[in-house]
Amino acid sequence: MSIRKAADRFGISIHTLDNWIRRGRPKRTV
Repeated sequence: MSIRKAADRFGISIHTLDNWIRRGRPKRTV
């Protein structure tokens, strides 16, 4: 499954997801 599809499925914006990748640790755990 693509990251964009997964993010869209959870309603997470791509910008927020990219921010998580930059920090290396997600703020919210799904």
